Amino acid sequence: MSRNALLDDNEEEDAQEFSLHEKLKRVWRNERCAPTLLHYEAELIEEVQRAVEGQEEEMLAARQTTSDGTRLFMIALLELEIDRFRFLLRSYLRCRLQKVQKFNQFLLSNADRVGLMSAEEMKFCKEYTDMMQGHYNASFLDKVPLSLRDLGKPELTVEPPVNNHVFVRVLEGVDNVQMGDVDEVDLKEGEIAIVKYSNVDEFIRQEKLELV
Repeated sequence: MSRNALLDDNEEEDAQEFSLHEKLKRVWRNERCAPTLLHYEAELIEEVQRAVEGQEEEMLAARQTTSDGTRLFMIALLELEIDRFRFLLRSYLRCRLQKVQKFNQFLLSNADRVGLMSAEEMKFCKEYTDMMQGHYNASFLDKVPLSLRDLGKPELTVEPPVNNHVFVRVLEGVDNVQMGDVDEVDLKEGEIAIVKYSNVDEFIRQEKLELV
């Protein structure tokens, strides 16, 4: 997709813009509704950031080269469209940072979980963990036995509540989804259901379900 894909006038690029916005909105909604940290959507986020930056440059140039009222009005509308993307981006990244803070020890305790984070998130997670360890050491941990000072012990680690129930919309039919302790059901495309997150996290990663 070109740098100007967000706001190009031809029909093909308009369809791409809609698709890009819908993809970002789905990723944002899934992250906000999931009880745990999801995989960082690096390719999509970079694509959106490039498109937004490109459009900002184009709009700045357009403002400097036109005084036509209609054109200026259209530019203002385009700025509102760009704001929609900025809001979703910021909200998505902020939501992820909140989860990184909350589940920092849990995320760092396993290589697969570390892989869920972007490079920046991983750096933040490690620095935040070191900062909190230093704070606790200075506050009270230096007064307790060495065997009790390790905050990374499993019994002290805050884990995501993956058995919480969530609402899902079915994008592609899936069979034999665990509902409750024993029942299994087939979910049909277009249906909305409430299920344990841990029973459907794989289908969410496969984009067969989305959180709502």
